[in-house]
Amino acid sequence: MFAKEKHLGPTLENYTLAILNAASVVGRVSPNFLADYFGPLNLLTIMCTGSGILCFAVFGADTQAGLVCVAIFFGFFQGAYVSLVSPALIATAKGFHEIGIRIGLGFLLTSFSTLTGTPITGALLDKYGFYAPIVWSGVTVLSGSALLAASRWFQAKDKGTWKV
Repeated sequence: MFAKEKHLGPTLENYTLAILNAASVVGRVSPNFLADYFGPLNLLTIMCTGSGILCFAVFGADTQAGLVCVAIFFGFFQGAYVSLVSPALIATAKGFHEIGIRIGLGFLLTSFSTLTGTPITGALLDKYGFYAPIVWSGVTVLSGSALLAASRWFQAKDKGTWKV
């Protein structure tokens, strides 16, 4: 839809989501290797911040190459988010007995944004066009990244190590 409004061609309109999903596959696999060295919560915070920044990068995607680049990078960073959430929640547990409750509560809190984000974005799109949902998405993702950074700071302080 965005490609159609920017008159970037019917072929790109059809393949933008496929490009994003292909990059997401790479993003779901490769960052997990880095998480072993840097910590899953650290890497999750970086990847979410990158996703938030890339939400705003859509404003500059006025060409086919620009939109493809944004789709590739956003797919990569979002794929990393999907695969790093569970390890990051596990990293916050103090023992094996806490893993289930941490993952359950983490996904419970995530479910509210998952269930409400799409209808809010759709309503903004219908009323204001493409720019309002882009700003909404970028601001909410960066707000979540700030909360992850705070969580990371408290976890690092509690565990006495930077690698969380």
